[in-house]
Amino acid sequence: MRKIITLRSAVIMGAAMAAGTAAGNAVEAVARIAEAGPVVTGAVALWIAEKLDRVIGDGESEEPQG
Repeated sequence: MRKIITLRSAVIMGAAMAAGTAAGNAVEAVARIAEAGPVVTGAVALWIAEKLDRVIGDGESEEPQG
């Protein structure tokens, strides 16, 4: 079976990878450890993806009160 990727998932992962890549490149430019870039890229991408998922998900799950 094929799994459908939603627009929400695509936007979250695109933004997360862009932010992760930027952070990884910045670390590689200033760090003395050569392998730090990919580690930072992965960590920042996961962190951003989790935060965006919560932010976008909070608006969708709220029920009107009253």
